[in-house]
Amino acid sequence: EDHLGRVAKNPPFTRLPVRLFYDFTPSGSLCHILSALYKYKSDQGWRRFDLGSPSRKDANLQMCLKVEEALIEQNLHKVPIVYVKENLRDKDKDKVRDLVRKRGGQVTEDEDEATHIIHPKVDPTLTSTADQCSEGDKCLIHFMQMPDSSDNWGICYPENEPWGPPREEKAD
Repeated sequence: EDHLGRVAKNPPFTRLPVRLFYDFTPSGSLCHILSALYKYKSDQGWRRFDLGSPSRKDANLQMCLKVEEALIEQNLHKVPIVYVKENLRDKDKDKVRDLVRKRGGQVTEDEDEATHIIHPKVDPTLTSTADQCSEGDKCLIHFMQMPDSSDNWGICYPENEPWGPPREEKAD
């Protein structure tokens, strides 16, 4: 949590997108994540995972990098390709480009090939939501301009009644 958590001061690399942990299919991303974790544990001769031990900090971080490599190898995750908008301040452009390169991403001058586009600061009142995926009567809500880790599961209401629970009908 100190090194990779949500409020980590100087994380060694960028966290994996949370969507990778929601793919429960037999050959999906979660399967490959767990496979890479157990392979690394076996290769190291560990009997169990110990994520809280300070003595294993470097080995645990290396294990996380192996997971990312396995996902990239399976084409389940791509290294971010970042486009920086022209209307960003020059000082901020340089800072973003340096950070992207430091974290192993690529910077592009072509907006069409980018996986991520960096805009100048926007009005926070424009924040909206989008339904990302559904499972039964639940749906995963993604808040625009927020990281995936802020996503929440909610109830999917029928299209004909989007703003409230289903109405109860009276019996005669």
